[in-house]
Parts: sequence; structure tokens; C-alpha cells
Amino acid sequence: MSGTIAAPVFQTLGIASVAPVLQSKTVSPKGWGPEGMILAGTVLEYKIAFTNWTNDTIFNLRIEDTLTSGLDMSTLELGESSHSYQPLVASDGSSVLSFRFASIRLLDSTNNKARSSGFITFRIRTEHNLPYGTQIKNTAHIYFDGRPGSRTTTTLNTVVPQDSIPQTTAILSSKASGALRIKALPNPSQGKFSLMVSSPCLVQVFASNGTLVAKRECEAGWVPMHLTLPAGLYFLEATSHSGKWMERLAIQ
Repeated sequence: MSGTIAAPVFQTLGIASVAPVLQSKTVSPKGWGPEGMILAGTVLEYKIAFTNWTNDTIFNLRIEDTLTSGLDMSTLELGESSHSYQPLVASDGSSVLSFRFASIRLLDSTNNKARSSGFITFRIRTEHNLPYGTQIKNTAHIYFDGRPGSRTTTTLNTVVPQDSIPQTTAILSSKASGALRIKALPNPSQGKFSLMVSSPCLVQVFASNGTLVAKRECEAGWVPMHLTLPAGLYFLEATSHSGKWMERLAIQ
């Protein structure tokens, strides 16, 4: 099971700190913004790359990848790789993937750069009914010749609804500029929703008659909210040193 990629289609999210085996992990699609916003049901393709930075040949290499919840294991597809390997999937329901490269003979990068690197790819779909704001993170560990493992970088995708993409992109722009913006998803809801916040602030919830019914200090990013309130129309008011923002909230 081997192959090559004719053109790079992955966004590199970074490389782990210098180690005997230098590794990286990337995802495609990368999603919108730094949160990697995607829709539920998106097929994600992961690539794990590695390079031998030791001064000797690596004979056996193993990659272990513990998949986060929110990924549908029944849709797992193995993709291209640089070397032949044996795939193993944990049978205990722990969603651990293992890729074993026996007798890989990965030469050191100083003496033979072309034969010092390798990669593996696989595809898997996110579940269709994930709550908005669900984060899909993925990190792998690489072991070789009986040595302790080293960790790859972590990829991130966040589930958002289709009609929120332009709005959340605007909020991310506000986050970069320091302006205050919030967005509740989904809206309407039954009181359980995620609040996308551009910068730290105090969020207060007011009933339609102006009565304060709840409040919470929020950090920037996705904030899970669960309000036990009667059905009706409410208003979210975010306040910080950079200003104020109002958002209408409907509870069904």
C-alpha cells in the first residue's frame, strides 16, 4: 500500500519540536478561519509525515493515532503512503489506529535526504448530527526501534451550520481586530447552544421585558451555554472594555 501525492493539498499546521524523528500532521479541508470551521458530515483527510533526523537508519516505525469522538469509524478509508505498512484498528472500541512499518529502513536525513522521509494518509467522515461548536482535534504519536514516542502537531476543525459561515467569518475578523462580537448557534434553540465570542466579555441574558435572567463571564472562542428558561424571545448583551454587542436569542 504505497503511492505519491502529485501536488500538495494539505495545510501544514506546524511541526513538533525538534526530535530524533521530525513529524507533522495536517488535515484537508483545513476549514474556515483558525478554528477550522466545517459542516457536520464533512470527510476529513489526514496526513502524517515523518523524517529521520538521527544519525543512523530506522528499521521499525509505528504510528498510533487515537481518534476523537465525533468521527464515524465505519467510514474510515486508508489512503496513500510512502512505504508498505500493516494497519491495525483497536477492537476494544477505543478508536485507536495503529500503522506498523516493519523493516522500513528509513535512512538518516544527513546522508540520504530523499530516503529519510515518509508519510501516510487516511480519510474519515465526521458524524452528521454533531452539535454546533463541536471541536474535532487529532494528534498522533510516532515510535521507532523501541524508543519512547514523540507527538505530532494537533489539527483542529469546528462544526458550524451552513448559514453561519459568513457570520462566523466576520466574527473571526472582529476577533483579530479586538472588536467585540458574539453569535449564538443554533438559534432558535431549546436553551442549549454554543456562543461564539470574539473577545473576553460579560454576557448577560435579558427577557423581552428587560429583566436580567442570567449572566456569565466568557473567554474568546466557543462557549457552551445551557439556559433553563421558558420558551420565548431573549436578548444577549455582551460587554467589555472594547464595547457592547446585542444578539437576539429565541428559545423554543
